[in-house]
Amino acid sequence: MKETAMTLIRQCPSRQAKWRPMRLGGSPSINLKKKTGTATWEVSYDKFVGGTHPQTIAMTQKSGKPIQVATVVGHILEALVQGRPVDLELAAADPPPNRAEWDELVRCSVETGLDVTGDPATSGPNSERFAMKDFLAPIMGNAFALKDYKERTPEESSKLTKWCSCLKWYLALRRVGVEPTFGGGP
Repeated sequence: MKETAMTLIRQCPSRQAKWRPMRLGGSPSINLKKKTGTATWEVSYDKFVGGTHPQTIAMTQKSGKPIQVATVVGHILEALVQGRPVDLELAAADPPPNRAEWDELVRCSVETGLDVTGDPATSGPNSERFAMKDFLAPIMGNAFALKDYKERTPEESSKLTKWCSCLKWYLALRRVGVEPTFGGGP
């Protein structure tokens, strides 16, 4: 693990202790699958708790079509927000933000005024749905935020993917009331 990684993750011994948030941070999942009555994230979480690595979960979907590891980690982080215990070290298959990235996300929060701890359905601008591209506008630029996804360059898409991964960690930890500390200097 990089020296700049969150201390919280290093305090959670792999496969021995799962970290459970002190408070719940999210709205109940309302996107339930019709056939199973479960939320999409629960499938990934159940496999993860059963000992399957996020990369394996991403590659072995029931549909036969793989998904991104970042998507699986997002599912696992949603489980944390919903109060489920999570081994954060194993969940770090898609790395959490380092200190500089965390500080940039805090800057986005201040500059956009968006409430990352609120209900995603109403915590966006003008009480609209929260959108990652709106929140990340201070990093990505206002011109990017206004672009249709089809107009994005490969470089812009790559940069957005990186920041969305960091943002998923930021959202989950902020929603459960965690302010991480960082090791290894500035």
